[in-house]
Amino acid sequence: MVIGDNADGDQLVFHPCRPQRLFILPRDDEEVVEAGADLLTAVDKLRVDDELTFEPWDSRTLGSGTPASGATDDPPGQSLDDIVALAEDWANRHAVKTAAQAQLRQQTPEDAKAEQLYEGILFDGPPGTAGYRIAWRIVNNETGTLLGQIYWQHTSGSYGGGWDMETSPTRKYD
Repeated sequence: MVIGDNADGDQLVFHPCRPQRLFILPRDDEEVVEAGADLLTAVDKLRVDDELTFEPWDSRTLGSGTPASGATDDPPGQSLDDIVALAEDWANRHAVKTAAQAQLRQQTPEDAKAEQLYEGILFDGPPGTAGYRIAWRIVNNETGTLLGQIYWQHTSGSYGGGWDMETSPTRKYD
């Protein structure tokens, strides 16, 4: 999640899998930089030539700078709330969350717990990925160590999921 950027285009970001840390995505480098545990430390690392040029992002505004709410009038039945309700109805009708939870129970280690990260309908991505997707982070009950993520998805013609080890604590972030 982007929090802000600087004049050079470096982005300050937050990742839900590492909630105690902020990171910088440098514009001209592929290495993620750990920015610290608090906003002031992180913003200080975004200085350019000893000048603070941090610009916060406001996701409630569109490119035109006008607030997203009320920016356009949606046709009847096509508001975001309407679309979310339709997606929930579809998921319930097809029992996709129940199927996903069954796989979750099979794949979650006995000494771990699952914390839901998201659930939603995907409409953009590589071919064949549009559909329903749900993901959980898997955490060791005793140590609180992140073990990884389990995801499950249903697309037109297939369903299933697996472990995403990209979130494993053995993965180097900095």
